[in-house]
Amino acid sequence: MAKILYFGPLADMLHKEAEQPALSAELSTVSALLAHLRKRGNDWSLYLAHKKAQVTINRQFGAVTSAIRDSDEIALIPISRRA
Repeated sequence: MAKILYFGPLADMLHKEAEQPALSAELSTVSALLAHLRKRGNDWSLYLAHKKAQVTINRQFGAVTSAIRDSDEIALIPISRRA
């Protein structure tokens, strides 16, 4: 199973620090995973919107196009919008 970690204010806003879902074949990219998580509605849609979170895969920075596997550790880190 994949391990998804939520950091900082993102963890607070989503009321979750981690989860270990099984990733189906359809969830093979970061983009697909984020779209799946946003379907949970409300806060998930808002806080995981495009360019609101940085992702790491196995402790290496990734992009929305990065491939993911069911054995990966995926971390979602909020992007600061400070001026």
